[in-house]
Amino acid sequence: MQATNLLKEEHQGVRLSLASSDNYAQSCRRPRMLSAPSMRNDAARLIEFFKVFVDKCHHAKEEEVLFPALLEEKDPAAAELVQVLLTEHADGRKLVTKMAEALTKFQAGTRVPR
Repeated sequence: MQATNLLKEEHQGVRLSLASSDNYAQSCRRPRMLSAPSMRNDAARLIEFFKVFVDKCHHAKEEEVLFPALLEEKDPAAAELVQVLLTEHADGRKLVTKMAEALTKFQAGTRVPR
C-alpha cells in the first residue's frame, strides 16, 4: 500500500469522526442529554481522538513526511497547497483546544457560552 493511500483511508476516518462530532453537537442542544454522563464521556473521547489520532498521528505524517516531499518538487501550486493545509491543521488544533476547555468548564459547572 502506498503511503498516500493510507493517508486517504485515514481521511475517511477523520470525516466519520467529524460527522459524529456534528451529531454529538446536535444532541447537546437538548438540555437533558447534556446531563447524561455518557455524553460527557463521548465528548472526552472525541477530543482525545482529535488530539491523538488526528493531530499526533495523521497530521504528523503529513507535516513530517508528505509536505516536505511536496515542497521538494519546487512547484508553486504544491507550496501554496501545503500552506493552506498547515493553516487548516493549526485551525483544527485551536478548535480542539477550545473544545477541551469548554468540556473542562462544563464539568466544573461553569456555563459555557454558545
